[in-house]
Amino acid sequence: MNRLLLLIITSLTVVSLGACAKKNIRDTPVTPTEVAANQDEGELFAVTPSGSDEGSLLGGGAGEEGLAGGAAGGGNGVETPPIPSLETQGIEDVFFAFDSADLTAEGRATLAKDAAIIGRVGGHYLIEGHCDERGSAEYNLALGDRRARAVRDYLVSLGVDPAALSTLSYGEERPFAEGHDESAWSQNRRGHFVSQ
Repeated sequence: MNRLLLLIITSLTVVSLGACAKKNIRDTPVTPTEVAANQDEGELFAVTPSGSDEGSLLGGGAGEEGLAGGAAGGGNGVETPPIPSLETQGIEDVFFAFDSADLTAEGRATLAKDAAIIGRVGGHYLIEGHCDERGSAEYNLALGDRRARAVRDYLVSLGVDPAALSTLSYGEERPFAEGHDESAWSQNRRGHFVSQ
């Protein structure tokens, strides 16, 4: 009986130590094409086409230009076009009055421009609802949700495909402007676009 117990414990130890061995996850370097394809999966860094260990941050202008330009001159024949930012495309955030999810006349005019751009460019967009720091966290999450839905519903009424839009509320959790006054709060009460 003791020998059987000793044999079982020894076997389990060997198996668990074998599971802890270092595994080579990827043998080949990441290519710019793979980086562009995996950008939506949350990968932030890419190996530069020259094969150096320094990564370039996606999302910034220099990183995108370096990625596209390096791919064309890297000798692998694959050219990845730069991913245009929403600011480059002209899509703008929409701002709200205190404790309101109603679109202002200025907000509707901004969304009319945004709808035309989305119709021309295509793609999928996440609309984030944001609030200022006043009010409880639960109340602001609900208010942010109403704001994001108001933006989405207005875009749909202008002819944007509803399948191209999704909403998410961050409430007061991700302020754009730090501060505890109206100048900061007015910038934080917004519907913000993220290209997906």
